[in-house]
Amino acid sequence: MILCKKPYYYPLAATLPPNELREDSHLIIAIVDPQKMLDLAQKTDYNFELKDVRKAALASKYPASGWFELPEIKFRNGRVSYEQGRHRTFVSAQCDLPAMPMLVDKSAAQELLAIVGARVNDAHALYDFSGVAADYNVVGLP
Repeated sequence: MILCKKPYYYPLAATLPPNELREDSHLIIAIVDPQKMLDLAQKTDYNFELKDVRKAALASKYPASGWFELPEIKFRNGRVSYEQGRHRTFVSAQCDLPAMPMLVDKSAAQELLAIVGARVNDAHALYDFSGVAADYNVVGLP
């Protein structure tokens, strides 16, 4: 199992004072098909580039490393733009993984899933969400 971690720039919910809103409270984990996601990104994200060889090398180790930092994307009107996670998406597609988790705004999740969604059960077979379950709901195809 691959343990999911929050992006490094978001604090853990347990470290915040009670009743304080997290800056990532509007996000949800959407389960996507990595190859479909890669295809969509290459078509619609004008800044989608994979030229950092060092990042690609690091990302290629995640299936065997045992942990995975959740990619974060923006999705609106059928177009995706990455905050971070391009190389992890590429590697997931190259490894022919059936599913991968991504952080996306709750309001965009259903539209994203209609285009590139994958089965939640496929994701649960690969990923351990226990490290992020308190912070995010997981949604995907049945």
